Amino acid sequence: RFIHDQGSIETSIGIVFGSLVRCEVPRFPRGKVSVHVVTNDSINEESNELFLEISEQLSFPAPRLKTFAIEPYDVTNESVYISGFEPTQVTGDSCFRLILRVENLYSHPANCSIGDTLVQVESSWITGSVACLTCRQELSNSNYSVGVVLGDGSIILAPTKLNVFPIEFGSAGPLVGPIGGGTRIHVSGKGFRNWNGRLFCYFGSDFNVAEVVDDSSIKCNSTPSFESISRSSLTVPFYVAPASVNEISTTMSFTYHYPEEINSIFPRAGFGGTLVTISGSGFLVSRGYRCRFGEMMTNAIRISEDKIICIAPSLKPSAVPVSITNNEVDFVEAGSFLYFHELSIVSAFLQGPPRTTVKVQLGHNIESLGNERKEKNIAPPS
Repeated sequence: RFIHDQGSIETSIGIVFGSLVRCEVPRFPRGKVSVHVVTNDSINEESNELFLEISEQLSFPAPRLKTFAIEPYDVTNESVYISGFEPTQVTGDSCFRLILRVENLYSHPANCSIGDTLVQVESSWITGSVACLTCRQELSNSNYSVGVVLGDGSIILAPTKLNVFPIEFGSAGPLVGPIGGGTRIHVSGKGFRNWNGRLFCYFGSDFNVAEVVDDSSIKCNSTPSFESISRSSLTVPFYVAPASVNEISTTMSFTYHYPEEINSIFPRAGFGGTLVTISGSGFLVSRGYRCRFGEMMTNAIRISEDKIICIAPSLKPSAVPVSITNNEVDFVEAGSFLYFHELSIVSAFLQGPPRTTVKVQLGHNIESLGNERKEKNIAPPS
Protein backbone atom coordinates (compact mmCIF):
# COMPACT_ATOMS: atom_id res chain seq x y z
CA ARG A 1 0.00 0.00 0.00
CA PHE A 2 1.47 3.29 -1.12
CA ILE A 3 0.18 6.24 0.91
CA HIS A 4 0.58 9.77 -0.49
CA ASP A 5 -0.78 13.10 0.67
CA GLN A 6 -3.36 12.92 -2.12
CA GLY A 7 -4.48 9.36 -1.42
CA SER A 8 -3.37 5.72 -1.27
CA ILE A 9 -3.07 2.99 -3.88
CA GLU A 10 -2.60 -0.76 -3.39
CA THR A 11 -0.74 -3.02 -5.81
CA SER A 12 -0.28 -6.77 -5.71
CA ILE A 13 3.01 -8.30 -4.63
CA GLY A 14 4.81 -9.91 -7.55
CA ILE A 15 7.55 -12.19 -6.31
CA VAL A 16 8.70 -13.22 -2.85
CA PHE A 17 12.33 -14.19 -2.23
CA GLY A 18 12.47 -15.29 1.40
CA SER A 19 12.19 -12.00 3.27
CA LEU A 20 12.23 -9.77 0.16
CA VAL A 21 9.25 -8.79 -1.98
CA ARG A 22 8.89 -6.99 -5.31
CA CYS A 23 5.96 -4.84 -6.33
CA GLU A 24 5.27 -2.05 -8.80
CA VAL A 25 4.94 1.57 -7.67
CA PRO A 26 1.91 3.42 -9.08
CA ARG A 27 2.07 6.92 -10.58
CA PHE A 28 2.16 9.69 -7.98
CA PRO A 29 2.87 13.45 -8.05
CA ARG A 30 6.16 14.65 -6.64
CA GLY A 31 6.32 14.16 -2.90
CA LYS A 32 6.88 11.63 -0.16
CA VAL A 33 5.19 8.24 -0.20
CA SER A 34 5.13 5.78 2.69
CA VAL A 35 5.19 2.10 1.76
CA HIS A 36 3.47 -0.68 3.72
CA VAL A 37 3.01 -4.42 3.26
CA VAL A 38 -0.64 -5.11 4.00
CA THR A 39 -2.24 -8.34 5.23
CA ASN A 40 -5.94 -8.90 5.83
CA ASP A 41 -6.69 -5.39 4.56
CA SER A 42 -5.08 -3.85 7.63
CA ILE A 43 -1.71 -2.30 8.50
CA ASN A 44 -2.52 -1.65 12.17
CA GLU A 45 -3.48 -5.11 13.41
CA GLU A 46 -0.65 -5.97 15.78
CA SER A 47 -1.97 -9.48 16.43
CA ASN A 48 -1.31 -10.46 12.82
CA GLU A 49 2.04 -12.24 12.79
CA LEU A 50 2.54 -11.40 9.12
CA PHE A 51 2.24 -7.67 9.78
CA LEU A 52 5.15 -5.60 8.53
CA GLU A 53 5.45 -1.85 8.15
CA ILE A 54 8.32 -0.16 6.31
CA SER A 55 8.97 3.02 8.24
CA GLU A 56 11.34 4.73 5.82
CA GLN A 57 9.95 7.34 3.47
CA LEU A 58 10.68 7.20 -0.25
CA SER A 59 11.23 10.45 -2.20
CA PHE A 60 10.37 10.51 -5.90
CA PRO A 61 12.01 13.48 -7.69
CA ALA A 62 10.46 12.58 -11.01
CA PRO A 63 6.82 13.67 -11.30
CA ARG A 64 5.79 10.67 -13.45
CA LEU A 65 8.00 7.90 -12.09
CA LYS A 66 6.50 4.56 -13.16
CA THR A 67 8.57 1.93 -11.37
CA PHE A 68 10.70 1.66 -8.30
CA ALA A 69 12.75 -1.51 -8.75
CA ILE A 70 14.47 -3.43 -6.01
CA GLU A 71 18.00 -4.46 -6.83
CA PRO A 72 18.09 -7.99 -8.28
CA TYR A 73 18.44 -10.56 -5.52
CA ASP A 74 21.13 -13.15 -6.10
CA VAL A 75 19.46 -16.47 -5.24
CA THR A 76 22.34 -18.59 -6.47
CA ASN A 77 24.07 -18.21 -3.14
CA GLU A 78 21.06 -19.62 -1.27
CA SER A 79 20.37 -23.36 -1.35
CA VAL A 80 16.82 -24.66 -1.70
CA TYR A 81 15.69 -26.89 1.15
CA ILE A 82 12.49 -28.24 2.72
CA SER A 83 11.97 -27.10 6.30
CA GLY A 84 8.91 -29.27 6.93
CA PHE A 85 5.70 -30.72 5.51
CA GLU A 86 2.13 -31.63 6.48
CA PRO A 87 0.68 -34.14 7.07
CA THR A 88 3.46 -36.21 8.57
CA GLN A 89 1.37 -39.41 8.52
CA VAL A 90 -1.49 -40.71 6.37
CA THR A 91 -3.69 -43.80 6.11
CA GLY A 92 -2.45 -44.63 2.62
CA ASP A 93 -5.79 -45.25 0.92
CA SER A 94 -7.47 -41.84 0.66
CA CYS A 95 -6.98 -38.44 -0.96
CA PHE A 96 -4.76 -36.04 0.93
CA ARG A 97 -3.03 -32.73 0.20
CA LEU A 98 0.72 -32.72 0.82
CA ILE A 99 2.04 -29.25 1.68
CA LEU A 100 5.80 -28.74 1.77
CA ARG A 101 7.47 -25.65 3.22
CA VAL A 102 10.28 -24.89 0.76
CA GLU A 103 12.87 -22.25 1.57
CA ASN A 104 14.75 -20.15 -1.05
CA LEU A 105 12.56 -21.42 -3.86
CA TYR A 106 13.32 -19.29 -6.93
CA SER A 107 11.51 -21.19 -9.68
CA HIS A 108 8.27 -23.06 -10.10
CA PRO A 109 8.75 -26.73 -9.14
CA ALA A 110 7.70 -29.35 -11.66
CA ASN A 111 6.32 -31.99 -9.28
CA CYS A 112 6.14 -33.32 -5.77
CA SER A 113 7.64 -36.72 -5.11
CA ILE A 114 6.26 -39.38 -2.76
CA GLY A 115 8.59 -42.34 -2.83
CA ASP A 116 9.04 -43.18 -6.52
CA THR A 117 5.78 -41.49 -7.55
CA LEU A 118 5.56 -37.97 -9.00
CA VAL A 119 2.51 -35.83 -8.18
CA GLN A 120 1.58 -32.64 -10.01
CA VAL A 121 1.97 -29.34 -8.16
CA GLU A 122 -1.39 -27.59 -7.75
CA SER A 123 -0.63 -24.28 -5.99
CA SER A 124 1.56 -21.21 -6.52
CA TRP A 125 5.11 -21.53 -5.28
CA ILE A 126 5.80 -17.87 -4.49
CA THR A 127 4.33 -18.18 -0.98
CA GLY A 128 7.09 -20.57 0.04
CA SER A 129 4.69 -23.53 0.20
CA VAL A 130 4.23 -26.22 -2.41
CA ALA A 131 0.93 -28.13 -2.39
CA CYS A 132 0.21 -31.38 -4.21
CA LEU A 133 -3.04 -33.36 -4.12
CA THR A 134 -2.74 -37.12 -4.33
CA CYS A 135 -5.69 -39.53 -4.53
CA ARG A 136 -5.92 -43.27 -4.12
CA GLN A 137 -2.20 -43.81 -4.24
CA GLU A 138 -1.78 -47.22 -2.63
CA LEU A 139 0.76 -46.72 0.14
CA SER A 140 1.62 -49.70 2.31
CA ASN A 141 2.39 -49.71 6.02
CA SER A 142 5.80 -48.08 5.78
CA ASN A 143 7.44 -44.66 5.36
CA TYR A 144 8.27 -42.70 2.22
CA SER A 145 10.64 -39.95 1.21
CA VAL A 146 8.90 -36.76 0.05
CA GLY A 147 10.28 -33.80 -1.86
CA VAL A 148 9.96 -31.44 -4.79
CA VAL A 149 11.30 -31.75 -8.32
CA LEU A 150 12.72 -28.46 -9.57
CA GLY A 151 12.58 -27.22 -13.14
CA ASP A 152 16.10 -28.44 -13.87
CA GLY A 153 15.13 -31.98 -12.84
CA SER A 154 16.92 -31.97 -9.48
CA ILE A 155 15.05 -33.39 -6.49
CA ILE A 156 15.03 -31.73 -3.07
CA LEU A 157 14.06 -34.20 -0.33
CA ALA A 158 12.62 -33.41 3.09
CA PRO A 159 14.79 -34.34 6.09
CA THR A 160 12.05 -36.58 7.51
CA LYS A 161 9.79 -39.19 5.92
CA LEU A 162 6.05 -39.56 5.48
CA ASN A 163 4.66 -42.32 7.72
CA VAL A 164 1.82 -44.55 6.53
CA PHE A 165 -0.40 -46.21 9.13
CA PRO A 166 -3.38 -47.99 7.49
CA ILE A 167 -6.76 -48.01 9.24
CA GLU A 168 -9.66 -50.45 8.83
CA PHE A 169 -13.15 -49.58 10.03
CA GLY A 170 -15.84 -52.00 11.14
CA SER A 171 -19.16 -51.05 12.71
CA ALA A 172 -20.31 -47.82 14.32
CA GLY A 173 -23.25 -46.94 16.51
CA PRO A 174 -25.56 -45.57 17.52
CA LEU A 175 -26.05 -43.54 14.36
CA VAL A 176 -29.10 -41.59 15.50
CA GLY A 177 -29.29 -38.85 18.12
CA PRO A 178 -30.82 -35.50 19.14
CA ILE A 179 -29.97 -32.27 17.34
CA GLY A 180 -28.29 -30.93 20.46
CA GLY A 181 -25.42 -33.38 19.95
CA GLY A 182 -23.55 -35.29 22.64
CA THR A 183 -24.55 -38.79 21.48
CA ARG A 184 -21.70 -41.15 22.45
CA ILE A 185 -20.73 -43.19 19.39
CA HIS A 186 -18.53 -46.29 19.41
CA VAL A 187 -16.53 -47.22 16.28
CA SER A 188 -14.77 -50.56 15.91
CA GLY A 189 -11.93 -51.48 13.56
CA LYS A 190 -8.16 -51.82 13.77
CA GLY A 191 -5.05 -49.70 13.37
CA PHE A 192 -6.20 -46.87 15.66
CA ARG A 193 -3.24 -46.97 18.07
CA ASN A 194 -0.99 -44.84 15.85
CA TRP A 195 -3.63 -42.12 15.46
CA ASN A 196 -4.28 -40.99 19.02
CA GLY A 197 -5.32 -37.31 18.91
CA ARG A 198 -5.24 -37.24 15.08
CA LEU A 199 -8.60 -38.83 14.19
CA PHE A 200 -11.87 -36.93 13.82
CA CYS A 201 -15.50 -38.03 13.61
CA TYR A 202 -17.21 -36.13 10.80
CA PHE A 203 -20.94 -35.39 10.84
CA GLY A 204 -21.46 -33.83 7.42
CA SER A 205 -19.13 -30.81 7.48
CA ASP A 206 -18.85 -30.69 11.29
CA PHE A 207 -16.45 -32.79 13.31
CA ASN A 208 -15.27 -33.73 16.78
CA VAL A 209 -11.98 -35.19 17.97
CA ALA A 210 -12.16 -38.97 18.35
CA GLU A 211 -10.95 -40.66 21.54
CA VAL A 212 -8.76 -43.68 20.79
CA VAL A 213 -9.65 -46.34 23.38
CA ASP A 214 -7.31 -49.03 22.01
CA ASP A 215 -6.12 -50.33 18.66
CA SER A 216 -9.60 -51.62 17.73
CA SER A 217 -11.93 -49.09 19.32
CA ILE A 218 -12.58 -45.33 19.28
CA LYS A 219 -15.34 -43.16 20.73
CA CYS A 220 -16.63 -39.70 19.90
CA ASN A 221 -19.59 -37.42 20.61
CA SER A 222 -21.94 -36.18 17.91
CA THR A 223 -21.76 -32.46 17.13
CA PRO A 224 -24.82 -30.21 17.47
CA SER A 225 -26.79 -29.74 14.27
CA PHE A 226 -28.36 -26.40 13.45
CA GLU A 227 -29.43 -27.38 9.94
CA SER A 228 -32.30 -29.56 11.17
CA ILE A 229 -34.09 -26.76 13.02
CA SER A 230 -36.68 -26.46 10.23
CA ARG A 231 -37.34 -30.18 9.85
CA SER A 232 -38.14 -33.16 12.07
CA SER A 233 -34.96 -35.06 11.19
CA LEU A 234 -31.82 -34.70 9.10
CA THR A 235 -29.43 -37.38 7.83
CA VAL A 236 -25.78 -36.48 7.14
CA PRO A 237 -22.75 -38.55 6.04
CA PHE A 238 -20.74 -40.00 8.93
CA TYR A 239 -17.12 -41.11 8.78
CA VAL A 240 -13.91 -41.16 10.78
CA ALA A 241 -10.70 -39.84 9.22
CA PRO A 242 -7.55 -37.80 9.92
CA ALA A 243 -7.74 -34.05 9.34
CA SER A 244 -5.35 -34.43 6.39
CA VAL A 245 -7.88 -36.43 4.34
CA ASN A 246 -9.18 -34.33 1.46
CA GLU A 247 -11.81 -36.68 0.08
CA ILE A 248 -13.47 -39.83 1.38
CA SER A 249 -16.41 -42.04 0.43
CA THR A 250 -18.66 -43.50 3.12
CA THR A 251 -21.73 -45.69 3.29
CA MET A 252 -22.58 -44.64 6.86
CA SER A 253 -24.83 -41.79 7.90
CA PHE A 254 -26.00 -40.15 11.12
CA THR A 255 -29.60 -39.03 11.65
CA TYR A 256 -30.37 -35.99 13.80
CA HIS A 257 -33.85 -35.61 15.28
CA TYR A 258 -35.75 -33.49 17.75
CA PRO A 259 -35.95 -35.06 21.23
CA GLU A 260 -39.27 -36.77 21.88
CA GLU A 261 -41.75 -34.93 24.11
CA ILE A 262 -43.62 -37.01 26.70
CA ASN A 263 -47.12 -36.03 27.81
CA SER A 264 -48.28 -38.99 29.87
CA ILE A 265 -47.64 -42.55 30.99
CA PHE A 266 -50.55 -44.94 31.65
CA PRO A 267 -51.01 -46.73 33.91
CA ARG A 268 -48.67 -45.19 36.44
CA ALA A 269 -48.77 -48.23 38.74
CA GLY A 270 -49.04 -51.98 38.44
CA PHE A 271 -47.07 -55.21 38.43
CA GLY A 272 -44.46 -56.86 36.26
CA GLY A 273 -46.09 -57.66 32.90
CA THR A 274 -48.31 -54.58 32.90
CA LEU A 275 -48.78 -53.07 29.43
CA VAL A 276 -47.67 -49.42 29.70
CA THR A 277 -48.61 -46.77 27.13
CA ILE A 278 -46.44 -43.67 26.77
CA SER A 279 -48.00 -40.75 24.91
CA GLY A 280 -46.28 -37.68 23.51
CA SER A 281 -44.95 -36.45 20.17
CA GLY A 282 -41.97 -36.83 17.87
CA PHE A 283 -41.60 -40.63 18.00
CA LEU A 284 -39.49 -41.61 14.98
CA VAL A 285 -40.26 -44.45 12.62
CA SER A 286 -37.81 -46.82 14.28
CA ARG A 287 -37.59 -50.34 15.65
CA GLY A 288 -34.94 -49.26 18.11
CA TYR A 289 -37.20 -47.85 20.83
CA ARG A 290 -36.83 -49.24 24.33
CA CYS A 291 -38.26 -48.39 27.74
CA ARG A 292 -36.18 -48.27 30.89
CA PHE A 293 -37.78 -48.98 34.26
CA GLY A 294 -35.24 -48.05 36.89
CA GLU A 295 -32.11 -49.71 35.50
CA MET A 296 -33.89 -52.48 33.58
CA MET A 297 -34.48 -52.17 29.83
CA THR A 298 -37.41 -53.65 27.93
CA ASN A 299 -38.41 -53.56 24.25
CA ALA A 300 -40.94 -51.00 23.07
CA ILE A 301 -43.21 -50.80 20.03
CA ARG A 302 -43.91 -47.55 18.20
CA ILE A 303 -47.64 -47.40 17.53
CA SER A 304 -47.70 -43.93 15.98
CA GLU A 305 -45.88 -40.61 16.01
CA ASP A 306 -47.45 -39.86 19.39
CA LYS A 307 -47.58 -43.27 21.12
CA ILE A 308 -45.37 -46.20 22.06
CA ILE A 309 -46.09 -49.21 24.29
CA CYS A 310 -43.91 -51.49 26.38
CA ILE A 311 -44.35 -54.14 29.05
CA ALA A 312 -43.14 -53.37 32.56
CA PRO A 313 -40.45 -55.85 33.69
CA SER A 314 -40.74 -57.59 37.07
CA LEU A 315 -39.20 -55.52 39.84
CA LYS A 316 -39.51 -55.30 43.62
CA PRO A 317 -42.34 -53.15 45.00
CA SER A 318 -41.18 -49.54 44.73
CA ALA A 319 -41.52 -46.40 42.59
CA VAL A 320 -39.01 -46.34 39.73
CA PRO A 321 -38.26 -43.70 37.04
CA VAL A 322 -39.33 -44.52 33.48
CA SER A 323 -37.56 -43.24 30.37
CA ILE A 324 -37.45 -44.05 26.67
CA THR A 325 -34.63 -44.21 24.11
CA ASN A 326 -34.22 -44.97 20.43
CA ASN A 327 -30.44 -45.57 20.57
CA GLU A 328 -29.81 -46.91 24.11
CA VAL A 329 -27.56 -43.90 24.75
CA ASP A 330 -29.82 -40.82 24.89
CA PHE A 331 -32.84 -41.10 27.20
CA VAL A 332 -35.97 -38.96 27.60
CA GLU A 333 -37.68 -39.07 31.01
CA ALA A 334 -41.30 -40.23 30.85
CA GLY A 335 -42.30 -40.18 34.53
CA SER A 336 -42.42 -42.84 37.25
CA PHE A 337 -44.08 -46.22 37.72
CA LEU A 338 -45.17 -47.66 41.08
CA TYR A 339 -44.77 -51.40 41.54
CA PHE A 340 -47.36 -53.10 43.78
CA HIS A 341 -46.93 -56.30 45.75
CA GLU A 342 -47.84 -59.07 43.38
CA LEU A 343 -51.18 -60.83 44.07
CA SER A 344 -52.58 -64.12 42.91
CA ILE A 345 -56.24 -65.01 43.46
CA VAL A 346 -56.58 -68.62 44.57
CA SER A 347 -60.36 -68.78 44.53
CA ALA A 348 -63.47 -66.64 44.81
CA PHE A 349 -66.95 -67.75 45.84
CA LEU A 350 -70.26 -66.14 46.61
CA GLN A 351 -71.13 -66.52 50.30
CA GLY A 352 -74.32 -64.58 50.19
CA PRO A 353 -75.68 -61.21 49.27
CA PRO A 354 -74.95 -58.39 49.56
CA ARG A 355 -71.25 -59.19 50.30
CA THR A 356 -68.79 -61.45 48.46
CA THR A 357 -65.90 -63.13 50.23
CA VAL A 358 -62.74 -63.36 48.11
CA LYS A 359 -59.88 -65.65 49.11
CA VAL A 360 -56.60 -63.94 48.12
CA GLN A 361 -53.00 -65.21 48.30
CA LEU A 362 -50.68 -62.27 49.01
CA GLY A 363 -47.31 -63.17 47.41
CA HIS A 364 -44.70 -62.02 49.92
CA ASN A 365 -47.17 -61.95 52.86
CA ILE A 366 -47.58 -65.73 52.95
CA GLU A 367 -46.43 -67.08 56.30
CA SER A 368 -45.20 -70.68 56.60
CA LEU A 369 -46.81 -72.84 59.25
CA GLY A 370 -45.12 -76.20 58.90
CA ASN A 371 -46.25 -77.58 55.56
CA GLU A 372 -49.26 -75.28 55.45
CA ARG A 373 -49.61 -71.67 54.41
CA LYS A 374 -51.63 -69.07 56.25
CA GLU A 375 -54.01 -67.32 53.87
CA LYS A 376 -56.02 -64.17 54.43
CA ASN A 377 -59.70 -63.78 53.66
CA ILE A 378 -60.82 -60.40 52.44
CA ALA A 379 -64.49 -59.56 52.15
CA PRO A 380 -64.87 -56.26 50.31
CA PRO A 381 -68.25 -54.56 49.85
CA SER A 382 -70.29 -55.77 46.87
